[in-house]
Amino acid sequence: RLALASLKRREFEAARAYFATAILCTPQSAPLNFRANLRMGLGVTFAQLRQWKEAKLEFQAVLRLAPDMAEAKQYLDQVEAELAETPNKDPRVP
Repeated sequence: RLALASLKRREFEAARAYFATAILCTPQSAPLNFRANLRMGLGVTFAQLRQWKEAKLEFQAVLRLAPDMAEAKQYLDQVEAELAETPNKDPRVP
């Protein structure tokens, strides 16, 4: 609940921490849709933070857990488009 509330309040760093903790504390025996929803929340949070690579990994994890989750596929497509547009520059090079 805290993760979703933080996400809705646009407190993305807090949401990231809550989702990550929830994922780590959730046993593998938990229902797949529950685990997929946690990953989805973390992916959305990463996307809001413009952390595209991390978001991509989370949406891919969602689709491994719940291959029919259309929303995750849509987010993954958007993130991949952002990654394609973002130059892969070394920040140390001017």
